[in-house]
Amino acid sequence: FATSKTMRVAQQLYEGVDIKGKGTVGLISYLRTDSTRISEEAAKSAKEYIVSNFGENYVGEAASNKTGKKIQDAHEAIRPSSLAYHPDKIKQYLTNDEYKLYSMIYDRAVSSLMSKSKVLDEKIIIDNNGYAFELNGEKILFDGYLKVFNKYETEDAKALPDLLLGETIKNPTLEKEQKFTKPPVRFTEASL
Repeated sequence: FATSKTMRVAQQLYEGVDIKGKGTVGLISYLRTDSTRISEEAAKSAKEYIVSNFGENYVGEAASNKTGKKIQDAHEAIRPSSLAYHPDKIKQYLTNDEYKLYSMIYDRAVSSLMSKSKVLDEKIIIDNNGYAFELNGEKILFDGYLKVFNKYETEDAKALPDLLLGETIKNPTLEKEQKFTKPPVRFTEASL
């Protein structure tokens, strides 16, 4: 986790939150791990959840075990202790920070067991009197895991308009844009 405050919030989710009628409930599995493995029971529960909420075609495969010297695999991956505790159903029992972190863990755990999205990369090259303008976009053919995890994705891919080869475009609006390579986005205190 990014900061000590986030770590304290995660520790509280692990140790338990008082939920009316249920007592103190530990909402996440052990948090000090970098394993990607989850138990068969958790995978089965997630599959049932995905099928009942999204449909059979959204079920993916659990990540295979990666082994290496730097991976602690004594504990399974961080995940909700039970998918029955949907973040929105228990929001009233959580602080704002607990809710945000738990929602992210919940969504990530579910989406990691969903099928891949299918995206068509699109490119249009516009020739204007010897000057070439390139448009790039993508069209989502099947949303897959993005059905749950899309709110955490940062790229705003835009679908391109349908054009025919040789079609004339009248009065296009052009925007000059310079782009720089950015490092992968990390979850920080501010983004949570």
